[in-house]
Amino acid sequence: MDKRRIYISSVLVMLGIAVCVWTTIKPGEKKVVIESEESSSSVAASDEETAQTKRIFPVYIGGAVNKPGVYQIENEIYLYLLIDLAGGFTEEADTEYIDRVYLIDHPQSIHIPRVGEISEKGESVPTLGDISVDGSGNNSGEEKTDINHAGISELCQLPGIGTKTAERILSYRETNGRFKKKEDIMKVSGIGESKYEKIKDLIFAG
Repeated sequence: MDKRRIYISSVLVMLGIAVCVWTTIKPGEKKVVIESEESSSSVAASDEETAQTKRIFPVYIGGAVNKPGVYQIENEIYLYLLIDLAGGFTEEADTEYIDRVYLIDHPQSIHIPRVGEISEKGESVPTLGDISVDGSGNNSGEEKTDINHAGISELCQLPGIGTKTAERILSYRETNGRFKKKEDIMKVSGIGESKYEKIKDLIFAG
């Protein structure tokens, strides 16, 4: 009788162990990962931030710098850093009117004035924006376009002047200096007498 009780007790103990093991480890059970809303929003914010850091836009800088041209800017840049990229000021640069910490955060044209360019026109001390930011370099109070300071966007508003012609005007200015008179614009490739007749009353050489 005692042997039978011992046998039954042993069987029950073994069944109990088997049940515990089965309930603890289920074959084929897969681990499920639940992503919280906070982590999802963090990932989305990170992706958005990455996209923003890739925003690139063009900025033209000309005038009294050693390497005038179009530079591709990422997000934003201070003017003094852009001037460094453009090789720094030339010896004839009139730095008195330059706001070196002007923040550039969108496409625009910037003209660095040479000594005499501003004083010759009898202007009061202007801000950088009055001189040339985003192609609005005409600060004479006239409605005409100053072909010595206008950017590409402003030149393209003249009849018959497209982007390529405007770029040639800027290139001519950088190579040969300021136009001494408005008729000199006909020295630019692509601007003949007929085209000049259309724009002569809309321009001046400041």
